[in-house]
Amino acid sequence: MIDNENKRHYERQGLGQALMLEKWAQERRPAPNVHFEVQGIDISSGGIGIATSQALSIGEVVKVEYPLNDSGVTVPVYSEVVWTRMAGGAARVGLRFLM
Repeated sequence: MIDNENKRHYERQGLGQALMLEKWAQERRPAPNVHFEVQGIDISSGGIGIATSQALSIGEVVKVEYPLNDSGVTVPVYSEVVWTRMAGGAARVGLRFLM
């Protein structure tokens, strides 16, 4: 159901944990993918909100390594950047899960 006040489709829960993100090289020539840490802000069944110092573009597909538990096991979650806003020297980014 859409929350008209926040224009959200899913209820979100606070996350507050560091996550690893993989961004694919955008150049035509072969280049390594970039891996960096982001801060998970909130999560829902449809997506995740993050804060990062790295530039991400709307429409870009990224991979987030989401931890299953405290064992160190992660699940790769492919997501699309749907919005980005600058806030205090860092970018706040909304990612939609790709199923």
